[in-house]
Amino acid sequence: MHGSVIEAPCELVAQDVFRFTFRGGDPVAVSTANEFTILSVVTVSGIGPDRNVTIEYNGPIENYRAQ
Repeated sequence: MHGSVIEAPCELVAQDVFRFTFRGGDPVAVSTANEFTILSVVTVSGIGPDRNVTIEYNGPIENYRAQ
């Protein structure tokens, strides 16, 4: 996963709490057919040095169930 942070798929969950959703998979399948197989959902809370990072989900897209 790469790219500009300004383009990151992010939602504001609460004050100073952000949830990022990343899709990925086989580089060839992603770049040529836009086929994603892996999903990562990460929540970042807090600001400055007091931030907490929680991996909510990291695995196959078809197994993900939103909390």
